Amino acid sequence: MAASKTANFSADPNLRHAWLASLGLISVARREAGNAVANAAATADRLQRHAVGYAVDALDIARGGAITLREQVEPKIAGFGAEVEARLAPVLEKLGIAAPPSRKPAARKATRRATPRKSAKRASTRTRG
Repeated sequence: MAASKTANFSADPNLRHAWLASLGLISVARREAGNAVANAAATADRLQRHAVGYAVDALDIARGGAITLREQVEPKIAGFGAEVEARLAPVLEKLGIAAPPSRKPAARKATRRATPRKSAKRASTRTRG
């Protein structure tokens, strides 16, 4: 017959149990703190990417609105200028003042760009020795 083992096991906790439990608690807390820092960094990065994306979207919307507004306003301003000139022309003729010639936008002249100069390296005149 096999001899049965008797367990040297105490049901009530002692100082060794408290020590081992505290070591386990410290290791779990350390691991979770590292995970919390990594999660916080990932969340901050994600929020930064979202903020940049929203800023770019807002900028695109503002540019689109400005372009649309300019497309609506420019023809009205040109029409208003033509209307003012048409109404002033008879008055200027009665006063004997010649109407200014209609202005045409000046064409841009083609200009050559200056080529960047290469910087000459200075030769060393000092000798070592």
